[in-house]
Amino acid sequence: MIIHTSEIAGSTTVVNFLPILRYIPRYNVVDKYCDTINSIIDWIQLNIDEHSKHFAVNSEPRDFVDAYLAELKSRKKKQSTSVDNNNLIRTVVDLFAAGTETTSTALSWSILYSALYPDIQSRLRQEILDEIGQSRDVTMADRHKLPYTEDVIVEVNRISSIVHCLYLMSSPMMSQWEISLFRKVR
Repeated sequence: MIIHTSEIAGSTTVVNFLPILRYIPRYNVVDKYCDTINSIIDWIQLNIDEHSKHFAVNSEPRDFVDAYLAELKSRKKKQSTSVDNNNLIRTVVDLFAAGTETTSTALSWSILYSALYPDIQSRLRQEILDEIGQSRDVTMADRHKLPYTEDVIVEVNRISSIVHCLYLMSSPMMSQWEISLFRKVR
């Protein structure tokens, strides 16, 4: 569903610049895009409702939605705030949209490097089999048991072009890069 939305979103860019195209059937992707977004919002709302049913205020949050619901419940007793259900839905949509492409790209690079370096792939596999076994999936709780796996993931993210702009913006070289960019523009 998210991938379908990304494909449609690219088509809506033309309509943003030439709104008259909205009335030509071939370019009428805006309705499809809105329908897809509404489907995603409905799905997220169902998941939030499911979280609300099983949510316990004094228990440890299982994920972001639980943490948000805890904050929402604590603020309902106080004055009005932007912490509400609509903001939760928007935040979850943003997380999905931002995370889908970067996750896909990171996995693609990981598969590529695994194919290029079979010795590293074998060592990763062996560490997972030794520490976790084959009876269950690896979880975040296993992270401390898999130092080599974590190092490989960090290294793939470092040497791959996953979100190059974010790395650049966090770089100490940002100001020099900005200066050279502005010189080229002027």
